[in-house]
Amino acid sequence: MTDTYFDIETTGLNPFHDQILTIQVKRDELVCVWKLWDEEDEVNVIRRFLAFLDSIRKNEAIFGYNILAFDIPFIWTRLSILSGVDAAMYQRLFNRNWKDIYQYFGESYCSIDHWLERFNIKRGCVYTGRDIPQLYREEKYEAIEAHAIDDLNISERLVEKLRTCNQ
Repeated sequence: MTDTYFDIETTGLNPFHDQILTIQVKRDELVCVWKLWDEEDEVNVIRRFLAFLDSIRKNEAIFGYNILAFDIPFIWTRLSILSGVDAAMYQRLFNRNWKDIYQYFGESYCSIDHWLERFNIKRGCVYTGRDIPQLYREEKYEAIEAHAIDDLNISERLVEKLRTCNQ
């Protein structure tokens, strides 16, 4: 079974004001990180990600934490603000088998740190999402990328734990 994990990093929580800095995906052992600082603009980051999505079967699960309430709507809003959208783009983004780990737990809101502690999963990176805007202002791009990849690995470990708990 091929598992795919997905996350984004942004300059803040408001898609009408803040930017997408990275979109990252881990599929089996392949990690792709599309970075604003390596691209022409933010739209290009999103388009590269959408092109990658086209390579994934529509029914294949794509896991992430809080992706249905934050990541996917953030991408859609940024895309609509920056370049306009059409039905084909909508289908490319929304017609997917998104699996939100946050919704799986079915409890009242708990941060990802709560679940990491509960399952004794350690972060591999010292930075958190709250650090990303400052790291971007300081042009510490390697630190942002390290955090982005760590978030993918954390999602993967959470899914493994969930599968173990459900057996």
